[in-house]
Amino acid sequence: EEQQQIVSSLQVELEQAHLRANQLQQSDQDYQTGLEALQAELAEAKAVATQLQEREEAQHLENTSLQAQLDEVKLQLSRLEQEKEEQAQTINAANAELEEARLQMRRLHDLDEETQTASSALKTQLEEAQFQNTQLENQIQALKEDQTASSMLQTQLEEAQLQ
Repeated sequence: EEQQQIVSSLQVELEQAHLRANQLQQSDQDYQTGLEALQAELAEAKAVATQLQEREEAQHLENTSLQAQLDEVKLQLSRLEQEKEEQAQTINAANAELEEARLQMRRLHDLDEETQTASSALKTQLEEAQFQNTQLENQIQALKEDQTASSMLQTQLEEAQLQ
């Protein structure tokens, strides 16, 4: 009878161990599913960060182009002023040439304003991209911390399974 009680007790312990093993296996599956989801989110975040960096580089190139255009406009303006001074010596042609120079200066001023407006818009876009990039870096850091925590849980699970 004592042996029967020992056998019954061992059977109960064995069933409890099986239940615990099943629970651990389910927990491991849940962890794997969560880890895969986190890895997918991380990949997506990296892709977005790459896109933002490409946009930032494109905006930098556009700003450089706008600056070159502005320099060219300033150079043209300088040339026009020089021409105006030279042409002022001839009274008959001076009035017609002066009016033409004024029209060109107005066009150049309009172009300068458009360039400044575009440059301001690009700066705003760049700031927004940098803000989004910062948010993505924060999300990536959080994902890394989640992965570290998940790794610790995995280690604990493996230790529990070894026991």
